[in-house]
Amino acid sequence: MVMTVDQDGQGSGSLERYGRFLARQAAEAGLSARTLAERFEEEARRQEQAAAVGRPPQNPIRDMSCSKSTIDRLLKGRAFPQPPRAFTRQFLTITSKAAGLSQQEFERRWTEACALLEALSHDRVQQRVQPQLVALASGPSADTVARLRLEVDLEHARHTVTQLNYALRDTRVLVTTLWDIIDALRGIIAGHYADQTRLVHGGGTPAHLARIQSETERALGYKRAAQAEADRAASRLRTLEERWERAHAELLRLSVVPDAAQIAASDTASPEAGAPPLPPRELLAQPALDALDDIKAALDKARVVNAQGEEEAGVLQGPLSDSGPYAPDDERLVLLAATRLSGSDGRRTALDSLVTGWPRHPDTRATLLRLAADPDPEVRFAVAHGLAEHWKDDGAAHDTLALLARDTDEFVRGGTAYGMVTAGWRDDWVLGVLVSLARDPKRSVRAAAAEGLAVGWPRSRTARNALLGLLLSVDKDIEVRKQAVEGLLKNWLHTAEARDGLLRLACGGQDPESTIAAQALAGILAHWLHNSRTRAAVLRLDPREYLFNLAQKQAVERWGGLETARDSVIRLSETNDMAVLQALSVEPAIPADGKDAAERAVHFRAHAVDMLQEGWAGDTVARGALLQLARDPSPHVRTKSGAALIFRWSDDDTARRAIDQLAQDPDEDVRMIINVELRWPEQRNAPPAP
Repeated sequence: MVMTVDQDGQGSGSLERYGRFLARQAAEAGLSARTLAERFEEEARRQEQAAAVGRPPQNPIRDMSCSKSTIDRLLKGRAFPQPPRAFTRQFLTITSKAAGLSQQEFERRWTEACALLEALSHDRVQQRVQPQLVALASGPSADTVARLRLEVDLEHARHTVTQLNYALRDTRVLVTTLWDIIDALRGIIAGHYADQTRLVHGGGTPAHLARIQSETERALGYKRAAQAEADRAASRLRTLEERWERAHAELLRLSVVPDAAQIAASDTASPEAGAPPLPPRELLAQPALDALDDIKAALDKARVVNAQGEEEAGVLQGPLSDSGPYAPDDERLVLLAATRLSGSDGRRTALDSLVTGWPRHPDTRATLLRLAADPDPEVRFAVAHGLAEHWKDDGAAHDTLALLARDTDEFVRGGTAYGMVTAGWRDDWVLGVLVSLARDPKRSVRAAAAEGLAVGWPRSRTARNALLGLLLSVDKDIEVRKQAVEGLLKNWLHTAEARDGLLRLACGGQDPESTIAAQALAGILAHWLHNSRTRAAVLRLDPREYLFNLAQKQAVERWGGLETARDSVIRLSETNDMAVLQALSVEPAIPADGKDAAERAVHFRAHAVDMLQEGWAGDTVARGALLQLARDPSPHVRTKSGAALIFRWSDDDTARRAIDQLAQDPDEDVRMIINVELRWPEQRNAPPAP
């Protein structure tokens, strides 16, 4: 729940990337922040109607932060989704439906969103400017300074929009001109090719033919140069269009602040009326495009225009809000005054900038303590992070954070506790707060508590037990249990208590989607199969179910290459019929059938082959296990082992001998697959014999 904010209040890093991702989805679907909030509300009402007839939702919309203002901040990279995965999936469901996307495209975007959420969860780097401690200075009243600063920001935003309009118009003219040049060059080149044909067949002089060929090469070179310049201009045009949208959004944000109602708009020029002369019109004055020398001159001018346009566009890439004609201390005074604006967005932006620029100034501390009672939960959230990051040694800050950790808003409660963890607070009081919040009625708070417990106390039994409580409770929230599993896998996988908890989750059938149970089982497969009791519990699972496929992939992705994990997987490869039968015999609910036990044992060994192949390619110990499996009584296991040796150890002499033996296997299917499907795949597409 960390959000880094820079001087102008814009999000940065992973949060900004997440915001841009959401904004792209909303733009493609043609949905504004207001419309999105209405769609969330419609879905919430549908969920409530379903719950009334006994079908409660897995992820209630009412537990999500999805108001219009919150969604607007999310699209700008200024707020954290609550709860992250549930909100993001619902957001994508709404936008994908509106955009008419296929299920396959939805799943692709959901995968991308998960990667962004993962980065957001782990990106804890705070990019802060150095504090500028300055003395208090006298000046106008706080309200007057705030109004002046708002007026400066509005004028700057309007000026930026106007300049972007000019830059867009000029760049469009330049692109059009360059394509006119390219079109003319195509005509010249085509004519020269026709001339060359006539000269070759009509007996033209060599000198004449050489001149035509030389001019053709020049024309081709100019055409390529013009194309390159057009591409540069077109790329800049796309950048300017994106900047134009952001600039207009910023202008709208400033214009709708209640305090801006009495600020009149300045008489800025527009490209449609009274525009200044166009640089492209000045420099590209309709050359005679049928002459290569004129075209070269036009191209040279186009390069000048392009370079000027890029320089001007670079200036327009700067911050949308400039600091105004203030000295550093005046800026601080303006920000202090802006924390009293009536609009919560203005107060939040001012507070973020104040904490960034003057984190240890006494006025900043006083403002943080005052705004702890702000009516807007996002402002209180910012207060919590400011106090946690910069005022650890302050008693008043400690007392205020204690109150915020019991805030009425779930976003503030979870964010306060987690903010203290990321800021380095490691005392027993914070640990107690997190343990308490792990029992919070709101799932987003429980998820934040789980993440904080995992990050802050990697060797604490109290933290571990709290995570186990979240993991094994009746809590069905996926995000909460996911954070608990991640924490246990990262910090306590070596402990017997964590092992037992993960094993209970993997074997308990509590996860209908199998994803979290698969994470737990992956940790067991990679670290605990040397333990006889654990191995017996795993052997009672059905390896033919999808859960095992997920678990084997996650184990390889997370622990592939690790020797201890390899040795644990090799223990799985040693599974025989009797071991499975003995494991099943202690579970009355599972019939102990010899045939079924033998089939399960084959699948366990087959999973081991897949894991060794993908996670330990080139490893000699893994190769030895596969050589043993190449002599397995099961044709299926022998085939998979042969495939693994061919794909990963084909340069190894011992592996090649085993492959040769499999090529002469008594089983016809094994021989066919090894010889045709694997060793000589080109035979699959060979034409039939005549």
